[in-house]
Amino acid sequence: MDERALLERWRAGDRRAGNELVQRCYPFVYRFFVNKPRSPADTDELAQSTFVQLVEAIDRYKGGPFLTFTLGIAANLIGHYYRDLRREEQRTTC
Repeated sequence: MDERALLERWRAGDRRAGNELVQRCYPFVYRFFVNKPRSPADTDELAQSTFVQLVEAIDRYKGGPFLTFTLGIAANLIGHYYRDLRREEQRTTC
C-alpha cells in the first residue's frame, strides 16, 4: 500500500496504517539525527519527538512525498534543539 493510502487510513483512525507509516519512515528519521545531537539519548528523543509532532501536524500534510514532510518536521526539531543548546550555554556563561 502506498503512503498516501496509509495516511488516509491513519486519518480515519486505523492505527495499523499509522504504525506502518512510522516503520517505513523511522530508519530515515533516525539516520537524519545520527551524529547531530550531543548524545545517543538525544538522538532517540529527537526521533521519537518527530513522530509525536507528525501526529499533531498530520492535518497540515497536503500531499507530496510523505517522507519529505516527515523529514521537514525533523529538520525543525533539530533547529529548535540547537537553539535551545545555545540559550543554555549563554545562561551558564553569564
